[in-house]
Amino acid sequence: MKKNRILLFVLILLVSTSFIFAGYYYEQLSVNSGPQGKKTVTSITWVTNGKIRVDNGKSIIIIDLAKNHIMNIQPDKKTYSEMTIDQFREMVSMGMKMVKQMMKSQNKGIKITLTGEKKVINEYPCYKVIMDMFGIKTTSWYSTKVNIPKELYAEVSKMMMSKEDFDSMINNPEYKKIKGFPVETITTMSFMGMDMKTTTKLLKFKEMKIPSSIFNYNLSGFTKTEPKMGLGGK
Repeated sequence: MKKNRILLFVLILLVSTSFIFAGYYYEQLSVNSGPQGKKTVTSITWVTNGKIRVDNGKSIIIIDLAKNHIMNIQPDKKTYSEMTIDQFREMVSMGMKMVKQMMKSQNKGIKITLTGEKKVINEYPCYKVIMDMFGIKTTSWYSTKVNIPKELYAEVSKMMMSKEDFDSMINNPEYKKIKGFPVETITTMSFMGMDMKTTTKLLKFKEMKIPSSIFNYNLSGFTKTEPKMGLGGK
């Protein structure tokens, strides 16, 4: 009888933990500055097992890399949209072609510089990396103390870039030297006479077991809409 109770306990433990995966949780603060003023957004991200969820207060993005699927949920509006990752990348590629044409950039590649500069941000020891991509300059402070595998956020970068630009980035010898995760990133660009700047800072990070329920959402009462360019809610 005691042996049966032990076997039952083991079975319950296996079933319960089969829905929980090791992963990463982090919070970021983004400040966007442009002609329309400043906009501040705090986002929460869960990453595990090829799945990503990002909550920014107005929208919930759920990405399943294995299923080639993106869902954009607007809880306040009771609406949601779906598309494949391939469809999203095609939209991004078209958008970036327009940006390149309007900026009339002659830079067809990506320049990455590890400057050797170091500083501590939020108790994380960081080093400085500068990336220049057809006129868009990104200054990032990476820390190896935030040990999210580069392959994970490279997958997100892959979604946000054209295949040509992504291949150029990952094949850059300097990119291969980058370790860790960006604790702070500042992106600046001038577009049609307008200066725009985005500063993103890591507020909190931890490795944790993430329940699979995080990547499910009850859409009862929601209306499906056509997907729009971009992943964020307005």
